[in-house]
Amino acid sequence: MTDQSTLPTSRRRAPWRRIADLHGVTPRTMDRWVAAGIYPAPEYINGRKYGDLDASPQHDQERQEAAG
Repeated sequence: MTDQSTLPTSRRRAPWRRIADLHGVTPRTMDRWVAAGIYPAPEYINGRKYGDLDASPQHDQERQEAAG
């Protein structure tokens, strides 16, 4: 019997385009958000981008509060 605490936690992933649609932006905007540190980087699976469904963009106000 395997201890449940040692199993890796799985994240809910969705295609990058679907993540962009959920936020009301284009996939290119999502790429810009990643470059600016606003959104976590996508995971590549078989050459395709997937994002975490539970992640949300960190807007400027939230980033400033976290930094200072």
